[in-house]
Amino acid sequence: MISPLTYANWHTPATDYPRRQVGSYRIADHRYTKGYYNMSGLLDNALFQAVKPLTITNLQEKVHGRWQQWMVDDPPHWEAMKFYASRAKGRVLTTGLGLGLVIHALDENEAVESITVIERSQEVIDLVGDLVPLSEIIKADFYDYMEATADEYDTCI
Repeated sequence: MISPLTYANWHTPATDYPRRQVGSYRIADHRYTKGYYNMSGLLDNALFQAVKPLTITNLQEKVHGRWQQWMVDDPPHWEAMKFYASRAKGRVLTTGLGLGLVIHALDENEAVESITVIERSQEVIDLVGDLVPLSEIIKADFYDYMEATADEYDTCI
């Protein structure tokens, strides 16, 4: 049996984001209590263990008066973004800005020439856009953009 990844503390680029709200979206904290969590087989691990409570960054949208989670920077999500970004090259297109985790990871990859992000929510762009490394952020629906553009990309995430 493979031992789970263990975390006694947690930090990603999103950890340092200001906790703020723009319209119906906000960046907030979420706590993982001590225990085991699903790693979805990422990095050959079924689980990860929080050996102490971990503070996770959360992108939320207020829908019908309740905050709903859109994205978190927990171990499976951050490790997945780093994995995808490490294999990217050239002109990269990514769909959805979210917390911008993949942009931070792509920015570390010397094989990446440019990053274009398609995000349909202006509120998410206003909330997160100035917190990520330089990239082109286009406000559009991904499928509409792909149908209309003649641009070509080497990698799509």
